[in-house]
Amino acid sequence: MIYITVPCWYKLSWRADIPGFLVKIDKDFIEEYKQIPKTAPIVRMLKSFNFPDFSGDLEKHFGFGGILKLIKRKNDFNEFLVEMPKIKIKTNEECAECKGFGKNEDLYSGECLYCNDTGKKIIYDWHTANMTSASLYILLMQLNLFKGNTSSKLPQLMTVRTITGKDGRGYSISGLFSMALRKWLGTLGAIDKNEYKLSQIIEAMKTSYGHMLGQKNINEYFFDAYVFDERGLFHASCPGNACSIGSYYNDYDVSKSEYGYKFDCHNIDSSAQQFTLLSGLAALHDQARQAMKNY
Repeated sequence: MIYITVPCWYKLSWRADIPGFLVKIDKDFIEEYKQIPKTAPIVRMLKSFNFPDFSGDLEKHFGFGGILKLIKRKNDFNEFLVEMPKIKIKTNEECAECKGFGKNEDLYSGECLYCNDTGKKIIYDWHTANMTSASLYILLMQLNLFKGNTSSKLPQLMTVRTITGKDGRGYSISGLFSMALRKWLGTLGAIDKNEYKLSQIIEAMKTSYGHMLGQKNINEYFFDAYVFDERGLFHASCPGNACSIGSYYNDYDVSKSEYGYKFDCHNIDSSAQQFTLLSGLAALHDQARQAMKNY
């Protein structure tokens, strides 16, 4: 895919209204890989995380507990929704630190940092987020094993791989950008050879992160997405310790502007960061498809 154009077998699409993103899978792929068995080694390994039963049928809701919802079949694609999970949740219980007042007189700001001035106990549900991540890990792994061709007239613009770790370790993202996608990114980079800001991608990441962890955690300076220059090199980052995805200069294909290239990640330590950056990639895919009229 880096060196030749291949027919599309899956694509991503951002849904700000939900929020979440879609994984759209071509019917030809589904006919060849109709089901991932519960006995598959990767399923058995991830099931040890105390997730519910796994559904591997690509004609039904997919994943652990069927958490990736098959929402519709459109234009020869089955569309699965990866809904952004609520991680930071306000309960009906009184905050033990501020006794329900939402204020703390010992702090300079006066705001209770344990409940974000709500007066209610805040809990964090990482189990649902990690279950969603694990289900997506299996789906994308299967998608990226595909070596055939589909009848789609669309080219594959990118592929994405993820990993799901345990206890907050290992939520990486990697993949490939096609020649066509890199060429389009290069036209943007040529507009501003310093950094061409990708505002739609930044907004998608902020929306995703804010939904999962609360709008009060949104600091616009922690979100970024841009193209370096006319070579079409991409970078996106979100809150964390240099948490990012992008092209890296040690990749041989990066220096060959006529080809696509690999992208990789740095310091993705949680499913929230993983979903935030995947939301950005889905928004990038939408923007590219819209801009490249024939694609």
